Amino acid sequence: MKVIQVIVVIVVGLFLAYKFLLPAAFVSYGRGPISEESLQILDVRSEAMSIDEFGQAVQALDGMKFVVVDTTIDASFHDFDVYDFQLVKALSENLGEEENVGDNWADNSFLFVLLDGSGNSITNYESTGSPIRLRLSFQVPTDATTGFLFYWGVYFGPINFG
Repeated sequence: MKVIQVIVVIVVGLFLAYKFLLPAAFVSYGRGPISEESLQILDVRSEAMSIDEFGQAVQALDGMKFVVVDTTIDASFHDFDVYDFQLVKALSENLGEEENVGDNWADNSFLFVLLDGSGNSITNYESTGSPIRLRLSFQVPTDATTGFLFYWGVYFGPINFG
């Protein structure tokens, strides 16, 4: 009987750890150095064209526009995954239930480029230190006007890109 009680206690303990502790640890690990203190939004604008990480111009599709968000991040480019940024419609109570402003599966739905101190794009990621300037571009419907920059449970905004 004692063995069954020990097994039940272990199973309940593992379930509680899985339900409450593991998600918070996973989110914190995934977030890396990105926090409300380490990321600043410098500029937000809407454009018909944006630049990708290879320096190539990309035109927005019909009925779409690019929301361009210039940021500075107090971290090295290699300390986080740029592809984890999203532009979402609203805050969500549960991580993973955010709704993107645009279709993040569409071609050219997300572009990024590193910037030098003058705001010019650079393609040599190895020469970047900390902090970095990063331009994020999200292709969204032309009638979209607001959203939040999102990274692993941290929301920045709301931002207006009317």
